Amino acid sequence: MDVLTASNENSALISTINSAEQSQILPFNYALEKNIPAHGLQIVEHQTVSGSVSVSKSHDFDINKYGYLRSLTIQMKATGTANTEKNCGSGGLGFIESIELLSSGRRLQYMSRDAYLCALSDLPRDARKTIEEGALMTTGALGVAGQKVFHIPILMSFFDNVRNTVNARFNEALRLRITTTAGLQFRDSGSGAQVACALDDMTVLAEYRRLPMPLDDKVVQEDFGDNQPLTKVLYDYSEETVLAVTHSSTADSVYKEIEIKDNGAVDAIFLIVKGDIQTGNSTDAICVASDKPVAVDEIKFTASGQTIMEVPGRYLQFLGKRTLGAGFYGAGSMNDTNEVAGLGYVYKIQFGLDHDTRYFSNLASMRELNTPTISFKLAANSTLNAKTGTAKVIVRKAMLMTTDAGSGKNSVGVSN
Repeated sequence: MDVLTASNENSALISTINSAEQSQILPFNYALEKNIPAHGLQIVEHQTVSGSVSVSKSHDFDINKYGYLRSLTIQMKATGTANTEKNCGSGGLGFIESIELLSSGRRLQYMSRDAYLCALSDLPRDARKTIEEGALMTTGALGVAGQKVFHIPILMSFFDNVRNTVNARFNEALRLRITTTAGLQFRDSGSGAQVACALDDMTVLAEYRRLPMPLDDKVVQEDFGDNQPLTKVLYDYSEETVLAVTHSSTADSVYKEIEIKDNGAVDAIFLIVKGDIQTGNSTDAICVASDKPVAVDEIKFTASGQTIMEVPGRYLQFLGKRTLGAGFYGAGSMNDTNEVAGLGYVYKIQFGLDHDTRYFSNLASMRELNTPTISFKLAANSTLNAKTGTAKVIVRKAMLMTTDAGSGKNSVGVSN
């Protein structure tokens, strides 16, 4: 017997802990606990329904009935010119105004560009960096010559938890709608104004998983075998009224306020303050600082006459995302404030015990609260001094999607 084992046998504390036999596991016993059956993979590049791509336009993509829709990724191409030497912090993401997933014309989920930033900021650092690079959220996204390709994965609830994956073969037909901006996030360093950039192309890469027919039938039987609708619990993003702000080289001394009108069951509240894209004469520094989150000094959440929290922005920035996993904190900003995208300045009030969005670890109903309000004080911003901007409160809330057992029709509601 080795000395450590002998020593442990004489420890009263270890003996007490070991007496809870029901909590003990023997890690060296072989067990095949999780084994996903072999299945097919197919990645398809979908073209727009109209066959054309441009800025300031809605583009529709029909989703094929190939199997379980695991992910959707936007692929865009644009060519740099002498007018695109610099760009706003949004980079390639600045081409996206909103993303919608539709079912026979009914909206299942909607995500604005700012809601996308909320979802992106809530990912672990390695995932954030990967998407930033793929979306070319850099100061010189296009440069002055050559075609660049942007890849932007869609961060909706359907693609977060594999249990929420849509069975495109069974559900009624789905359509993805992507609305583009005017593409004004670029600037020629030699001139004063920011200019629009055209899109060369935009497609959607869809990843489908396909089970062998017997297993596919088994999944449908278990979900719909009683001929009753299947209801899934998902999450979606909702934006409150936008508040216009003016940035200053002096920090705010008085709180600005945004009242939360949404009465849903919320798992997180996000605050994003940005500088507007400048349409007149500008500078490289102002261009790079625009269209991305900026710093907030103080944040307060009040409801029904009670101050639920009043904390420095830095507290939420670095320590606001607790996790039930290892490491205490799930998605701290680390050095993100020094990056072009500014994701460290997306402030999150987390109601859940865990920042993991694959399940709900707590919800807060806004319905019975009286005037729930987010108040904030802007930090000093000498770069954007006297420039206009916007402040948005975005809530991430629970939702129910019901699929009919007979027709595969999808419908969204608070309850069924």
